[in-house]
Amino acid sequence: MWGKNILVFLLVGSAIYFSIRTRFMQFRLFKTIIKTLFHKESEQKGISSLETFFLGTACRVGAGNIAGVVAAISVGGPGSIFWMWLVALLGASTSFVESCLAVMYRDKLEDGKYIGGSPWILKKQMNCRWLGVIYAIASIICYLGVVQVMSNSITESITSVYSNIDFGLSPVFYPIGAVFGIELTQENFLKYFLAILISIITASVIFGKSKKDAIIEALNKIVPIMAVLYILLVIFILITNITSIPAMIQNIFYQAFGGEQFLGAGFGIIVMQGVRRGLFSNEAGSGDSNYAAAVVDIEEPARQGMVQALGVFVDTLVICSATAFIVLLADPNVVGDASGMELFQLAIQSHIGSIGAPFVVIIMFFFAFSTILAVTFYGKSAIYFINNHSNINLLYQLLIIVMVYIGGIKQNLFVWSLADFGLGIMTVINIIMIVPFAKPALDELKRYESLLKKN
Repeated sequence: MWGKNILVFLLVGSAIYFSIRTRFMQFRLFKTIIKTLFHKESEQKGISSLETFFLGTACRVGAGNIAGVVAAISVGGPGSIFWMWLVALLGASTSFVESCLAVMYRDKLEDGKYIGGSPWILKKQMNCRWLGVIYAIASIICYLGVVQVMSNSITESITSVYSNIDFGLSPVFYPIGAVFGIELTQENFLKYFLAILISIITASVIFGKSKKDAIIEALNKIVPIMAVLYILLVIFILITNITSIPAMIQNIFYQAFGGEQFLGAGFGIIVMQGVRRGLFSNEAGSGDSNYAAAVVDIEEPARQGMVQALGVFVDTLVICSATAFIVLLADPNVVGDASGMELFQLAIQSHIGSIGAPFVVIIMFFFAFSTILAVTFYGKSAIYFINNHSNINLLYQLLIIVMVYIGGIKQNLFVWSLADFGLGIMTVINIIMIVPFAKPALDELKRYESLLKKN
């Protein structure tokens, strides 16, 4: 608990610091940030800013954007959403600085592609390759844990909906299970089947052929689809509950400052739930998105910093808010005292009826699978920094597929703790790096703003 609170103070402190140092660039230059996302160099052949935006968004937007937000509301109430918004607005400046540095301190490969991330910044800016190796190892530990958790999220969301339906195949399961020495029920069979299927799909993408990168090309298709599906649902919910929106917003702000609990311990819980969810969802300050920022085929670090800053807004202000609105506008008679994913599923059903259950399954698949692909891409960069031998990277990719299968079968709380531990180490190292050595990124912002004024 203390470790997580320390991380919160580090991340919030750096977000406030960088907001002041950049003169709140996330607000001043918001119009420019939007335009930057769709800007394309005339001779660009590599990975575009939009493609790195999809890559970064795929990693940020995962099952946690549903389960994490619902948990924050369950524990901290509606007021936690306000604090979630606040840290996203401030954290965008942190994401700008770290992503800008990632472009400035990266390597160009023999095939013309770029590679980089926080380990490269540590090596080139601080002359601390050993610390970069520690960061890269922490990344791999985190990603292997995340892959298991995301795979389990997919199988659990499906089995929770369909395991209670009797397909009349139980007499077949028992003898098959006896052969392998396991108790094979319909639910277990469904998990094994799904785990194998997700592993095959993951392998087909990871080892697929592509001119740029198979993972990035897959995410170019997946991320827009999942975002549009989710946002359309929320727009429908907002329209059908339009008279309830003012009361919901008022309640969020009222509860954000504790309401009647303002002077009690409950206020601290509200703040910490919202802050923690916002920080650990958008990942600004962990350096995670630097792996995505570094591969862009542009020569303007400030432009790429803006793209990743926008990713923070989309993750928290759009996707996390969408989840919050779905829950807060649900019929209280339907959701009752439910919490966690059960609360989310019941909330969806209260809005769109019986099709709510399969919709949750589809959304969870897109969110979780896109995260699996994104962290696989990030991990390949981390492995390359430690040792660029192709066989080691191949071993990592095979290990990812194994973790997808294991995670699909069974939830492992120890693995989830490993993911948290890895992300914690990454965040501490990254904050230590970017706070005292942010001047090149701040100078680049001034230079780019001057260029904008001239044009």
